Amino acid sequence: TGPLQAEHPWLKVSGEAETVDAAQVQKQLLGRQGSITGTLAGTFSLQGEVGRFLPPCNGNVDLQLNQGLLRGFTSISRALALFNVGKILTFNLPDMAKDGLLFDRIKGNLTFTDGVMTSEDLAVTSPAFDMAFVGKADLARDRLDFIIGVKPLQTVDKVLSNIPVVGWILTGKKKAFVIANFHVTGGNQDPKVEAIPFSSLS
Repeated sequence: TGPLQAEHPWLKVSGEAETVDAAQVQKQLLGRQGSITGTLAGTFSLQGEVGRFLPPCNGNVDLQLNQGLLRGFTSISRALALFNVGKILTFNLPDMAKDGLLFDRIKGNLTFTDGVMTSEDLAVTSPAFDMAFVGKADLARDRLDFIIGVKPLQTVDKVLSNIPVVGWILTGKKKAFVIANFHVTGGNQDPKVEAIPFSSLS
């Protein structure tokens, strides 16, 4: 109704999605192709400036993706390359750079504040392992700052839990395999990925 709104019109959208093509949503909102496939469901409430809705948006998205493929995520590829526990156990990790990563489900809550996407509970379940993501991604400035946790299949947990001494060191008192954690910083195309020592984790 005022001059400021006329010069900088804002668009607010909210609703619920069900069985939506994730690749089409990513292409329309982020202008990227081929990174995520699968079926998207969830609720959303977002607002941003008309004509440049993303990345400088605000709001919240509670999402779930089912049965899809991740491609082109350099941070995940580099974290898996550093994750050598799989080699020790002759456990074949997927070559994400070559084949991508098949997943059963991606679920979590995303908060957007002036184009900065934050999550405390984004989780990926795949046939090979589970992953968790905590941190933020500045979509406007292409800056990443988050932690990836990687955990092998439950079947590996059970085997290691029965190995004396070594099994206890790897699995701990709760009989859960220690997650390998990685800190991701920098830009999306060439991120810096560092393994985090267990002693530095809270």
